[in-house]
Amino acid sequence: MDTTAYRLDEITLGRKAFWIVSLVFALVVAAVIVNYGRQQESVRATKATLEKKEEETVAKRREETKALETQAQKDKSDLEALARQIALAPRLRYALQGSGYIKGRTVFINKETKAAEYMTYDLPSELKAERPQDLGTIILLDWSSERVGKYDDGQPGYVYLCTVSVIDKSIPAVVGTKRFRGGDPPSYKKTYGPAYGTQPTYEILSYVKGLPRK
Repeated sequence: MDTTAYRLDEITLGRKAFWIVSLVFALVVAAVIVNYGRQQESVRATKATLEKKEEETVAKRREETKALETQAQKDKSDLEALARQIALAPRLRYALQGSGYIKGRTVFINKETKAAEYMTYDLPSELKAERPQDLGTIILLDWSSERVGKYDDGQPGYVYLCTVSVIDKSIPAVVGTKRFRGGDPPSYKKTYGPAYGTQPTYEILSYVKGLPRK
């Protein structure tokens, strides 16, 4: 037997086995790489889909919030217009019933500026009108001042006065009225010019909150 030929055949078989194993290994590695790539592509696609849905959700919420804000602003404007129309009517009649009452919800209107008074926002939610359909009672504030003294520099000191009219929208008529006097001006002031006492806002709010409900 030719040992040299036997060894050559053995080497050839060994090489073939090596290349087969190498090829199989390469195919396995390639399959793993391809599969990993597909998984990553799937992850990226899923992530992109989720991000797109999130962006759409955020955009939708932003649009809804903007729509609500626009509607709230319109409601506020319409509410003030309705309250002005009733409270500032030239021939608003009086149907006084004690100190008045509250029907439905209410809003404060400044007679001079014809705008909603900031005190409206200090009302509890069950009393504060936010839409025209909420309005049942209007609180009309007629502000004035009274001179009560003079400072060393010759400038006057004033006290705030406010006549509060309670108006039932359904009649419409003034069903209650009360006059309030604010605090005295300070006894001493550092700057030149007239000085004023505090407005009776707390007293007015307490009065309105304490009115009977209908």
